[in-house]
Amino acid sequence: MNMSSLIFSWLLSVGFVVPMEKTNEGRELYILYIVEHESEEALAYEHAYKEEIMEWIQTGDFEYDKDLKMLELRKMEAEMVGVLGEIQGEVTSKGKESN
Repeated sequence: MNMSSLIFSWLLSVGFVVPMEKTNEGRELYILYIVEHESEEALAYEHAYKEEIMEWIQTGDFEYDKDLKMLELRKMEAEMVGVLGEIQGEVTSKGKESN
């Protein structure tokens, strides 16, 4: 688990990130609560994807970003294909060992 994922989990646990119990295109939506230290204003960014919140964690600037979502989806898809390939390889090798 990288540092951004750890921070995201912590923000969930303390209530600064709240699941909306809604999805869009099959993806979980969140509310991100931020306190602007200079103005002491509390802001709520609704309908945020995890990738947008992760970008905010890394940069400090929140922005709704459609392109970021697609890049993250492609990255996640590539990782899943790799993992599925590894699992399939393990199942195939175990099948050969049992014969």
